[in-house]
Amino acid sequence: MAADCRTFTKMIPAFLNDSLRIRELSAFLAHIETCPACREELAMQYLLYEGLQRVESGKTLDLKKDLEDLIAQAGKRLSARQLLLQAAMGTEIITIGLVIILTYVIFTA
Repeated sequence: MAADCRTFTKMIPAFLNDSLRIRELSAFLAHIETCPACREELAMQYLLYEGLQRVESGKTLDLKKDLEDLIAQAGKRLSARQLLLQAAMGTEIITIGLVIILTYVIFTA
């Protein structure tokens, strides 16, 4: 197993708990998309993580579909988080600009 794969397989529990940061989630999703070994490990851990809960609740598990849905939802959450981050950064830049303008107006008046 490659060093990158070790890093990403350690991230699987955090992915399943939706606790990866934006950069981590982005890197994780990109890696899972291209690495069959890590995707298989994700499927096994997801089966254990979700399968036990489904057995207890009596619900069925379609591993392939449910895992694809989970990855797709994570991609959507990543996009939403990135948009929020960009909006926050834009707001911060505007605020800094306004402070500079107000400071200039106050001190040159």
